[in-house]
This record gives sequence, C-alpha cells and structure tokens, in this order.
Amino acid sequence: KKAVKAVGESTLINLKDMYIEGKSNQDGQESPFKAYIELPDKYAFEVLYGEMSVKFVVNGDTGYASGGGQREDLPSSEIDRFKKKLWSEIGGIFLLKGVLDGTVKAQYVKEGTFAGAPAELVAAQTPQGIFLMFLDKKTGILQALRFDSMGEKGPEDVVKMYENPKDVQGLKLPQQITVNVGGEAKSQNKIWKVKINGGIPADTFTK
Repeated sequence: KKAVKAVGESTLINLKDMYIEGKSNQDGQESPFKAYIELPDKYAFEVLYGEMSVKFVVNGDTGYASGGGQREDLPSSEIDRFKKKLWSEIGGIFLLKGVLDGTVKAQYVKEGTFAGAPAELVAAQTPQGIFLMFLDKKTGILQALRFDSMGEKGPEDVVKMYENPKDVQGLKLPQQITVNVGGEAKSQNKIWKVKINGGIPADTFTK
C-alpha cells in the first residue's frame, strides 16, 4: 500500500491503458521501441532493429510475432514470458495496479538495503510467478524488481532497476530502466514519452 500511494494511487485506480516510447541500449546497439498496454491482458511491443521493425503481441492467451513481411504464432512459453515482462514494465506500475485491485497478492518479507539505502522487501505473487519488490524505506517508491525469467540457456535471475522518477499525468514513473541478468548489466532503457488512458487503437493487437 505504501508503494501504491507513492506512485499515485488515485491515478492508478483508474488506469486503463498506456502508450510508451523509448530507446533500448544493449551491447552498444540502440533500438527505439514502442509499447502498447490495454488492461487487463493486451500487450504489444514493437522494436526497430536497424531497418527492420519487429512486433510482438499478446492478446489474452494468444500471441504472435511479426516482422519482415512474416507473421507466426507465439508458443505458450513465449506468451508467458511477455506476460511476465508486462508486470515489470515502466517501474512495475502494472504489478502495483494488480496489488491495488487485489489480483496480485503482496507479502512483506523483511527490511534490507538497495543501492546502499534502507529498503523494504515485499514479495508479489502473480500467475507468472513471484516478483521481489525493493521499496525505498523513506518514500515507498519501487526502486527495483527481482524475478526469474526463461532465457535461451534456461532460467535467469533478472533485476530491473528504476531510476529518475518523474510525475507523468499523476503517476510517478521512471525515465531510465537498467536490466541486470545474472548479476551483469544487459541493457539500459530510456523512456521519453508516456501517454496514460489515451486509448489504444483496437487493431494494434490484431495486425
């Protein structure tokens, strides 16, 4: 509840959809991306690799990937992975929305530290597994999420760190996200545009 209040409870209650634009830097390669989210279970992620745009869509329990004039259905394991990714998007805002709505169960674990500062650790149980939340003890802001994700070589320990929070239409959202996998930095994402409850075109999740 502390984290929900810190991020903007009144806006979070009425959150229906979100559009995000940003840029990911992985191994020195920069890739612009766009994300479209419509609650409760629609998620589209489009990324530009050089000249080619690749789009991943999850709509309920179905999903597909498209790019280069081709389209193929996503296997259930990939759909599950993208559902997990949604929980951790842009400061874990949809995880906190689930806690507020009662669809995600949260349990206090213990006090600890994160980045050298006092933190409170809370475990959040979702249909896609457990996320460990690191909350700034003073402000309640969600600083990081830790969770397991399935990589090419098996399960991976992922930590997403949320930095430079800024007020966006009543929600305090990070402008930078650093992703560590197995204790090593994998990517850094910068967010430059967010639109809340602006409506998502229906065909975003069908074509």
